[in-house]
Amino acid sequence: MSYRDSVKKTITTISTAAAQAQTKIDEARRFKEGNRQNLRDRIVGEEGYKQNNAAYDKQISDAKAAFKATAQKAMDEYTKQRSASFAPRPRDVSLETMQFLSLIDLTQAEAAQLVREAKQKDGNYTLARMIYANVNRQGIDLHDDAASYIGRCEDALSSLTDTCNSMLDDESGAYAKSFGQVVASAVQDVSEASDAYMGSAGVTSGGLPVEG
Repeated sequence: MSYRDSVKKTITTISTAAAQAQTKIDEARRFKEGNRQNLRDRIVGEEGYKQNNAAYDKQISDAKAAFKATAQKAMDEYTKQRSASFAPRPRDVSLETMQFLSLIDLTQAEAAQLVREAKQKDGNYTLARMIYANVNRQGIDLHDDAASYIGRCEDALSSLTDTCNSMLDDESGAYAKSFGQVVASAVQDVSEASDAYMGSAGVTSGGLPVEG
């Protein structure tokens, strides 16, 4: 699985769990309102009202806890995939390519093209790192931009998770009404970050995108 796909899978898992929890919470809140009405109508007494309310409150807290557990598991799985995606592995680069990069001094333009090809064709992070190392040895200011890409994706995941938690705590329904747009925005942010990373040759030592 590519890193991009793993982020989108995490978004889907978290947002689906939040929607399911919200459904359960809404149902429990409706029951609580009915319970209050039953008390006013004297269908239940004070003790029955308290017992019912406690049961509905537990349903709400259980739904929130289930969401948090699912979200944490999804993030744990995401973290494993992130490590797998961006860990340099010698087997990902042929001996022929290793020898080539050890003997040839690439220009910045050549390195930029090879980096983009490594990202786009094979998702070969190890090769991209070797190309950066080649030009860095020559003093060319061209560096890996994976950290900023990961950061943008994790900002989207963090924002989504925070919104989910806020939605489950919100009784006004405001968060629930805009939830679909929040999820769509997270997916778009990740897609834009991925497209920018795949099309980029890297960054300068100051973190600025390298043109060309």
